[in-house]
Amino acid sequence: GRRNRRRIRTDAVLHDLAQLAAQHGDRVHGHPVEVLETMGVGRGGVRATLAVLEERALVQQLDDRTWTLTPAGRQAAATLRQSQDEQE
Repeated sequence: GRRNRRRIRTDAVLHDLAQLAAQHGDRVHGHPVEVLETMGVGRGGVRATLAVLEERALVQQLDDRTWTLTPAGRQAAATLRQSQDEQE
């Protein structure tokens, strides 16, 4: 249902931000919405998903209007990655 689709989108955006941060070697490096939209082609709703994640204190918008994971978001992304690894 709708709740499951929302969870899939939030998990995907967390995963994408974690991947981007790992590529930069800087955990607080911000990324514009457009980059996240490109990574999630066909998923849609990136801006709304970021708003949900921000309400949950898992992401934050930086002064330059880019987005980054919070410490809680990094933990959530790591937990998500671990559960995905266990399912494979």
